[in-house]
Amino acid sequence: MSKALPNAGPSKRRTPASQPRRRFLNLGLCALGLAAVFGATQIQPAQARVDSNIYSTPKSLSEFKLQQASGAAFGLENLKGKWSLIVLGYTHCPDVCPFTLQNLAAVEEELSLRVSPARKPQVVFIGVDPDRDHKIIGEYVKYFSDDFLGATGEWSEISKAVETLGGFVRYEGKDKDPEGYKVFHSANIAIIDPQGRRVGSVNPPLQPAEAADFIAALIAKSAREAAAKN
Repeated sequence: MSKALPNAGPSKRRTPASQPRRRFLNLGLCALGLAAVFGATQIQPAQARVDSNIYSTPKSLSEFKLQQASGAAFGLENLKGKWSLIVLGYTHCPDVCPFTLQNLAAVEEELSLRVSPARKPQVVFIGVDPDRDHKIIGEYVKYFSDDFLGATGEWSEISKAVETLGGFVRYEGKDKDPEGYKVFHSANIAIIDPQGRRVGSVNPPLQPAEAADFIAALIAKSAREAAAKN
């Protein structure tokens, strides 16, 4: 079970042994602090809604070749046969990335109550800052959920993934500060169907139960449409 946002149920906290405790403590504090700020407008069910963009026609994805922390390849084939939620980010992100992953961990728990394990989407975090991401991305994502996947790679392949997912990435100050530079990137969460197509996206912050209802309904609708064609 992942560490949950306020009002999202019980939680568990972990600290990767090979990373300084302070760094991962700060991740937790950032996530909880931002949850409190954003949650003010999301906590009442009557006010909750899902900021989404669902396409009338799914968009095919181009091939890209990244690597998981284990060294295993990660590309388009890993997105086929299952639903996926993909978020772009970087491990040194001070606020948006940890909040989004914490938010998704809560959504993931709610989805477990609504869809079968076979239909539950995998959550994938693509690290767009390979120089700083590649050594710690595996531990970084597991801090939020044991089920999350992290992948990064050469910039040439990351840029392919970013483009086909409809995102953007921009570095600022890397030439002046190779350790403390900033990375600006799209923050929406891409929704990928079992055919490896981009069917739309949702934008954080997400009210966990509301978002889970929305995604579960999308999965069910897709299943009905597929059955109708057979």
